Amino acid sequence: MAFQLKIVSRGEPDRIEPLPDGNWLVGRSRSAQIQVSQPDVSGRHLLLHIDGDSVIVENLSPHGAKLNFATLELPTPFYHGQTVTLGSSLTLTLLKIGMEENKTVPPEDGADAAKAAEEGMATVLPDGTSASGSAPADPDKTMIGDAPAAEDKDKTAGDAPADQNRTVPGEPGGNPNKTLPPENSSDRTDAPEEEDDVLKTNVLQTRLATAEEMEFLRKQDRKKAHGKKLKYAAGIGIAAVILFSVYYFHGTPPEKKLTWPLTPSGEFSEKPFAPDEGGFETSRFSVIAPLTRATKAGKTSAGDMIVETAAGRDRDVPMRIVLSRKRSAAFLREDRMVTLQNWIREISSGGAHWNFGQPSEIFFIGRDNGLPCVSVTYSREYENQSWYGEALFFRNGDERIVRLVEIPASERVRGADFIGSFPFLFFAERFIADHWEGGKEVLSGKPEDMLNEAKLLLTKMSPVMWDKIMRLLRGVLVNAVTTRNDDLRERALEQLRKLRKNQRDWYNAQRIAYLKEKALGNDRGADVIRDACAAVFSSEDDLRNLNIRRNRWE
Repeated sequence: MAFQLKIVSRGEPDRIEPLPDGNWLVGRSRSAQIQVSQPDVSGRHLLLHIDGDSVIVENLSPHGAKLNFATLELPTPFYHGQTVTLGSSLTLTLLKIGMEENKTVPPEDGADAAKAAEEGMATVLPDGTSASGSAPADPDKTMIGDAPAAEDKDKTAGDAPADQNRTVPGEPGGNPNKTLPPENSSDRTDAPEEEDDVLKTNVLQTRLATAEEMEFLRKQDRKKAHGKKLKYAAGIGIAAVILFSVYYFHGTPPEKKLTWPLTPSGEFSEKPFAPDEGGFETSRFSVIAPLTRATKAGKTSAGDMIVETAAGRDRDVPMRIVLSRKRSAAFLREDRMVTLQNWIREISSGGAHWNFGQPSEIFFIGRDNGLPCVSVTYSREYENQSWYGEALFFRNGDERIVRLVEIPASERVRGADFIGSFPFLFFAERFIADHWEGGKEVLSGKPEDMLNEAKLLLTKMSPVMWDKIMRLLRGVLVNAVTTRNDDLRERALEQLRKLRKNQRDWYNAQRIAYLKEKALGNDRGADVIRDACAAVFSSEDDLRNLNIRRNRWE
């Protein structure tokens, strides 16, 4: 073991970590061999490669690291006494066992290397000697300049005859027969003798750049990069200004699909309206409508409640919400779809050219047993304008309730999904818990005897008997409403609430058991639970029956 790592963190005691050969990961990750807890240090921040007397440090984090206050970009040698800084308060100092901590052995940087190179290079003078006065060590080295070359022993005695026709600038002509033009003293410029001749060739010399020159080149590169960034930023800014101007002056495009208008804080802009018989506060239900400056509530000519408002992000699409309610003992002994068809026939006979689509399947509002509803789309003419809308139909005891929402037919493409996605009603939980309907088949008998029998069966807590209890209580409620016996009606509703509480508790327990069997992979056990629930909740007027058939257990 040759190295160890000293870890210094602000607010924590210093600690020493030994560094045997191998790779050592520093960070907050559980997989790090050297774990730290500073929040500004990454999970995998630094990697140390230890191999004998060599240590290489490598940064793995986008937050960066500094080696002796210089940014650590590439894998770099790490020497005794050097310090790596991670984040704002963590320093790692490499210590070699047996050496003093303050003694640092850093690598030679570029400037020192250049200096050493310059000191190690001998300056050769034209006479063949170095600047220090000694001859060059290499006997085969060719000196460039005016140094005399070694005499060639094989050279033929005597100089070669000079070219008589060659003229050397600045010398008298060697050819006596060649006539030179007279020299014009005005065309000649006297130059200093020490100035080099322009026809002489300077020999290129190569040397290492100094640290100052490298820093200057880096600054030049940074200036160029900064200038490019400014150009890009200016271009983006100009494009953004153009786009903003086009958006501001031309306005926002219209919505493809209508939405609920919002307040400046981003919440639904809405307002509740309670019917005459009481709304949500009296454990029934209220109409909820988009709120605009022109929103108002009133009565139709038939006495139904009407709310006139507007829909859409810009509140520019007129919308009407009509709530129609009617009580009749006839509703107690007829099926739901018969009551709906009778309403369609009644309203179509009043004119306005009503045109209805096919009724939907039963769906539910609320939780637990739920409130069974049916919807149907329609179009009609009103005040010389075509309207498109949707009617939401449900019953409660001897009451028939229809909620209509309509918009101009020209907005059908944009608004059909909007008016079909919201019930525009919100119900009290007590209303859903007390909900019941009549039907074509109602048990007859003495109401008190039927109520007592239902109470007795309830005490047995047997899910198999729940369907019979519900039929007994429906018969008592039909009799109480027909005879206007409010006391009998309240006592029957009390037993109905007890029944539904037992059903809710038992069903929640079965859901937990089903999900547990599924988690364990016991599909057979889960199927047994599902079949038992389907047998208990066999009525299509119960939301749980629909969830079981669609295999919804969450």
